[in-house]
Amino acid sequence: MPKIIFDARKINDSGIGSIIKNCIPTISQKWKITLLGNQNKLNNWNFNNIEEIIEFDSKGYSLSEQFGYFSKIPACDLFISPHYNAPVFAPQIKRLISFVHDMYHLEKDSDFPAIKRMAASLLVKSAVRKSKKVVTISNFSKERIQHFTAVNDQKLVVNYCGVEKELFNKIFTSSESELVKAKYKLPEEYLLFIGNLKPNKNLKNLLLALLLILPENKNIKLVVVGKKDGFITGDNESLRILNANANLNNSVIFTGFVDDEDLPVIIQKASIMVFPSLYEGFGLPPLEAMCAGIPVASSDRASIPEVCKDAVLYFNPLNPEQIAANILTILNDKDLRNELIAKGNELVLEYTWAKFGNKLNSVIESVLAE
Repeated sequence: MPKIIFDARKINDSGIGSIIKNCIPTISQKWKITLLGNQNKLNNWNFNNIEEIIEFDSKGYSLSEQFGYFSKIPACDLFISPHYNAPVFAPQIKRLISFVHDMYHLEKDSDFPAIKRMAASLLVKSAVRKSKKVVTISNFSKERIQHFTAVNDQKLVVNYCGVEKELFNKIFTSSESELVKAKYKLPEEYLLFIGNLKPNKNLKNLLLALLLILPENKNIKLVVVGKKDGFITGDNESLRILNANANLNNSVIFTGFVDDEDLPVIIQKASIMVFPSLYEGFGLPPLEAMCAGIPVASSDRASIPEVCKDAVLYFNPLNPEQIAANILTILNDKDLRNELIAKGNELVLEYTWAKFGNKLNSVIESVLAE
């Protein structure tokens, strides 16, 4: 039986965490694996067929992390890194599979500081060079990885993420829903934004669109699943817009941290999900909204049209007037709303974590055979 180690330290993160927690069960059906991470956190998931958990808590993307890889990882046939911070020097690792989800940190309009961009570039190029296979989550990301690394096409594997349909279309009792609404102070009707409060998530232009809508639609509210104080290091422009407009500030509700079990209710109670992101390697929130039967107005940038196809109403994310028009169109056009919901229900059937895990198992098998 080959020795396989999976770096699971980011299991509680958004995005990468979803991939980790949803692919380990499928991998462990076929292989006995060792996990890298915090034992208490990982034990909470009750994964089967885990050989051992190697305690490892070094800060990500750091020199201490690289020294930790060298000193703590035992000899193994395969190491799986779910992000580009793969081991740079660990001769005891016979084979490496790494994930590179997107290349936003290297793009010219990224908000990454120069020193972090340089470090990210070194790590990405090292991971791509040392890996037997590099897994990415869209053809858009594949093209951008090739642009920055000139990697051989045969080394890259596109594996679309899954979406937890049963979680987001779960039926809740009215008392369960009311408890969640009270917990986060949710209004009766609202637009929904989900995303880290960083410039590429483009909350700024959604706020400007809301400013255009409010004069004739004073009761419209926007619920932001994210912490307002995250703006301090992330999206200062959105904070400035909010502080400069009292009416807008009163129309925006920040949930702060949301428990995983509460998110489906928050999505289900929304009138529309608005996804104005400028850059996504995949973008799960629109698919989660589709699972919940909620129509989506979305940016037409990066991987989003590839993933969402014709199941959303697209807008130019740099055009607040177009964002506002799309929101009002979905709110007022019942036929369009029903059409988007129906298309979304069909589309999400294409994205399953079982499919993702099975393809990853095939990649593992091919790498171990080399």
